[in-house]
Amino acid sequence: MAVDLKMLLPEWFQNVVEFNELLETEAIELEEAEDCIRSVRNNCYIQTADEATILLLEKRFGIVYQGESLEFRRSRIMQRYNTVVPFTVGFLKDRLAELYGVDGYEIMVDGKKFN
Repeated sequence: MAVDLKMLLPEWFQNVVEFNELLETEAIELEEAEDCIRSVRNNCYIQTADEATILLLEKRFGIVYQGESLEFRRSRIMQRYNTVVPFTVGFLKDRLAELYGVDGYEIMVDGKKFN
């Protein structure tokens, strides 16, 4: 989204050639900075991450890239995140409460078999 920096100047400076030239170079730099910010923001989420970030995540999970599409690789990483669960009794109670409500389930834990 290009910003017209010229509109930020007072009206009497808007027709000065030197200011217009300076603002054109500033607009280019501003666009590059915005592209970098956009890239960082997109790489915070698997669904919008670029190929380099996906490659880092694949290395983290030990996934070998075999020529799949970027979209397939993203979905595979999402599946890995969804299967790696800190499974504890507290986690199970929280998930059951989310699914069935606080009083919608009954759980019994046998401490001897639990270890």
